[in-house]
Amino acid sequence: SDRPELAIPSCSEMNVANNGLVLLRGARVTGISGPTLTVTMAWGGTDFIWTVHTLYNTKYFAPNGEKGSLAGIAVGDVITVSGGLSGNGAQLAVEAVFVRE
Repeated sequence: SDRPELAIPSCSEMNVANNGLVLLRGARVTGISGPTLTVTMAWGGTDFIWTVHTLYNTKYFAPNGEKGSLAGIAVGDVITVSGGLSGNGAQLAVEAVFVRE
């Protein structure tokens, strides 16, 4: 067909609860360095860049809901991250409990 592909808008959500629980839905992976991911979320004209620290007990899920792994994540993937706010506040950072492709 000569019709252009229609981009389906992704659902994006960024939430930090009073207790420090972080939920990032629709975050694009822009970098991977060992166990640390860099993800970006665009809201209007602003990019929010988060550092995601994965730990020995971080649980990964593939798009189909099956068990995944850090090795299954690549730059350009859109993921969901849940975990605790971390760092000193100078850089947005989360210690990941769950990562889902």
